[in-house]
Amino acid sequence: MAVIMVGLPARGKSFISAKVARYLKWLGYETNVFNVGAYRRKRLGSYHQHDFFRSDNPEGVKIRLELCRHALDDLLSFLSSGGHVGILDATNHTRPRRRFIVDYLKGYKEGHVKLMFVEVICDMASIIDRNIQLKAHNSADYTEVDPKFAEEDFRERLKHYEKSYETITEKQLSFFKLFNVGERTVTNRIQGILPTRIVYYLMNLHIVPRPLYFRLYALN
Repeated sequence: MAVIMVGLPARGKSFISAKVARYLKWLGYETNVFNVGAYRRKRLGSYHQHDFFRSDNPEGVKIRLELCRHALDDLLSFLSSGGHVGILDATNHTRPRRRFIVDYLKGYKEGHVKLMFVEVICDMASIIDRNIQLKAHNSADYTEVDPKFAEEDFRERLKHYEKSYETITEKQLSFFKLFNVGERTVTNRIQGILPTRIVYYLMNLHIVPRPLYFRLYALN
């Protein structure tokens, strides 16, 4: 099975990917996350100015598509060697990119890879701002960049993605949409035990800090 993440930057996709992978491993499923950003950094280095991510930058678009293909190849290799679930962690924010992924994975064992898309949608300014600050200070993209400049650059990158973003409307796809950290959810064509477990987990997943209270009892 392949889980394909969808969403703008700074929405928590990587965090959710790691959480889902940990949960599935706990259930006994061999799971691995394939982060396209990590492939970019490995091949091209860490920092890329925001113009690299413009949808009207043909060279950038070509390179990012090629990196996605490499990640998919590794995902399929992982499944071929006994893995159960591969998670593709990237924005995958346009219909052409999702169509490419579907067509590419159809070629594996005559389409015997079950696909599920998970779209993370958030318009809560407080969460987005916090995630942007975390990116500026902790992201591997900005390890040698001044945090203030990094935050400005990342906000410009985000604007490029927002201009070309297309939410999932492809009814033929199996997908789950998570709005504002669980405020609302949408499911479409979710079938089978494993996809249903993933949906249930995501519906109960907390990705923001929250208080926990413990009651202590004295034993006599």
